[in-house]
Amino acid sequence: AVCHPKIFQTSGGMGMGMGVGVGMSGGAGVAMGVGNMGVAQYSENRCLSPCPVIGFLARLASEKSPGLFLEACALVAKRWPFARFVMIGDGPMREALVDHAQKLGLASKIHFTGGVYPASNLALHLRGIDVIVNPSLRAWSETFCIANTEAMAMEVPIVSFGVGGIGEYLRDPSSARAPPSWTECDVRGGSDSGGGGGSVGREGGVDSGAGIHERAQNGVLVDEPTPEALANGIHTLLSNATLREAIGKEARATILERYTIEKMIERYETLYEGVLAGRIGR
Repeated sequence: AVCHPKIFQTSGGMGMGMGVGVGMSGGAGVAMGVGNMGVAQYSENRCLSPCPVIGFLARLASEKSPGLFLEACALVAKRWPFARFVMIGDGPMREALVDHAQKLGLASKIHFTGGVYPASNLALHLRGIDVIVNPSLRAWSETFCIANTEAMAMEVPIVSFGVGGIGEYLRDPSSARAPPSWTECDVRGGSDSGGGGGSVGREGGVDSGAGIHERAQNGVLVDEPTPEALANGIHTLLSNATLREAIGKEARATILERYTIEKMIERYETLYEGVLAGRIGR
C-alpha cells in the first residue's frame, strides 16, 4: 500500500499547507490552511486499508483535459486495483465527466468534490492525495498554474506535460529531452528557471542532473499526449516510494525558494530597480 503524505504530522499533530479554491469561475484564491483530517474525508469511496490516491486539481473544463485524466485513471485502476481518484474543482463538464467515469468503471473509485471553499480547505484535501496529475495540453491555459504550486507546497508530486509556464518550475532530469532555454540559463547562471518535457516510465532514484541540470527532480514530465503516457507517469511514482517522497520534498523546496510572498516581493524590487537604473528595458 502507498503511504499517504505526512506533511501534517508535527509535534502537535497538525500542520500548515497552502490552499487554493477552484470553482466554476476558474478563479483561484491563495490562502494558508490548517487541519488534522486524513484521507478518510473520501469516506464513501475509501479503502479499509491505505490506498494510493491520485488527484486532479483544476476547473472542469475542456482546456484542462479532465477527460484525459479519467482515461489515464482507468488504466491505472487496472494495474492498481485499490487505487482511488479524486477530482477537485467544478465547471461545465462535471456532469459529462461523472457519466464518463461511470462508463469507465470508476464510479466506486472516484470522488468529485466540486468547488472547494474557503480556499484554505484545499490543504485538507491535498494531504490525503499521493499524486496530482495535471493533464493540460494547451500552453495558453497554463501560463503558470497556481494549483500546481499549491500541491508542490504540500509535497504532493505532480505528473504533467509541462506545457506553458509549468516548464518554468517543474524539473525532470530523467527526461529524454531538455529545453534549450533551461540548459542555457543554468550554464549562464542568469536564471533559476526550470524546464519541461520528456518521457516517463524510467525506474530509479532522483537524478541530480547528470551534468546538465543542477537541481534535483521535482516532478514527472511526459511528452506524449496519451492516457498511456500519463498512466505510466503515475505508475512511476506509485511504484517507487523513495522517488515519490524525494520528488515531493524537492517540489516543496522549489516553492519555498522561489514563490513565497517574500521571494516574489524581492524579485519585483529587483525588477523595478533594474528598470529605474536603466539595466532592464533598453
